Amino acid sequence: MYKFTPYILALAMTGCSLHEDISDITYLAGDMAQDMPTQDMPTPDMPVQDMPVQDMPVQDMPTPDMSPDSGPDTPPDMPDIPPDMPQSCVDTGCAATEVCNTVTGECGPCSVNAPCPGGQACEAGICVCPSDQVFCNDVCVEQSPAQCGESCAACPGGIGASAICESGACELECLDQTHIRYKNGCSKAGNVCPSADKPLAGPCDPVFQTGCQAGLMCSYTPRIGISCTDQDDCEVGELCNPGNNRCIRFESACVSDANATIPLGDSCAGTTDTCAPGYLCSANFCRQMCDPLTAAGCESDEFCVPIQVGSGAGLCRDAC
Repeated sequence: MYKFTPYILALAMTGCSLHEDISDITYLAGDMAQDMPTQDMPTPDMPVQDMPVQDMPVQDMPTPDMSPDSGPDTPPDMPDIPPDMPQSCVDTGCAATEVCNTVTGECGPCSVNAPCPGGQACEAGICVCPSDQVFCNDVCVEQSPAQCGESCAACPGGIGASAICESGACELECLDQTHIRYKNGCSKAGNVCPSADKPLAGPCDPVFQTGCQAGLMCSYTPRIGISCTDQDDCEVGELCNPGNNRCIRFESACVSDANATIPLGDSCAGTTDTCAPGYLCSANFCRQMCDPLTAAGCESDEFCVPIQVGSGAGLCRDAC
C-alpha cells in the first residue's frame, strides 16, 4: 500500500484538481520514517574525574591450631626442628658399645670417640666391661643374682636351690650337694632302673607337687584305654587291669582329695583315707612317686621303678 507525501496534501489545500495533477505525483514506497535520512546528534563529552583508590588496611587473623598437642610446646625463641632432621646423641644416647661425639652429635666406635662410659674399656673399637662385670644401668657392675646379664634382671630361686649368676646367665645351685638338679629346683634322688625310658608324664609334677591350683594335689591317675584280655593287648606303657579288662596308663593329674592324709610308708589297705600328696598306694602301702629317668624323689638307696615298662610314672622301691 502506498502513502501520500506532504506534497499531495499541499495540492489539495491549494485547490488543484487531483485528476489533473496525478501524473506529477511522485510515489514513495515503504515507510517514510524508514527512508528519511537521520542526523546523529553529537554527544557532549562529560569530564571524568579520577578518584584515588585508597588502600584499606587488612588485619591478619591467626588460624587456631585444632590438632592435639603431642609434646611440649616449642619456646617462641626456638626454631622448629624438621621431623626428618637427625637428633644429637647428646640427647638420645648411644648403644652400650659406642661412644657419643659431643661435637658432631653422632655415635661411633670408641677408637674415634673417647672415652667409653660407665667404666668400660675400648677394645677393638668397642666399649666393653671387665670380664667379671656386666653393663647395667649405664655402668659396669659385678654380676650377681640380683643383677645378671645384659637385662640386669634378678635371678629366681628354686625348690631346694639358691640362685646364682654365671657368665651372664641365671642358674640354680643345690643347697644339698647330694641332691640333683630337677626341673625348677633340686631333689633327692635314688637309682634309675634299666627299664626306665620315659620321664614323668602329665601336666603337673608329683615329686615337687607343683603345677596345680590351690586346694588340688598332683597324683597318678589311670587313663582308661581299650579293652584287653592280657598284657599283649595294651600298648607299651599301659597295664591290662584285670578288674575291668581295660588298658590303663598312669599319668600325673591335678585331683581334689580331702581324705589324702596317710603318710609315707603307712598302710593304705582297708581304709577310706588315701595317701598324702606326693604318695601313692601300692601293694597296701603309701609309696613315694618319682621320675623314672632321674629317680628324683627317691632316697639314695632306693630305685625309681616304672609302674609299667615304658610308663612315665614311677614309685620308689627297694629294688627294680
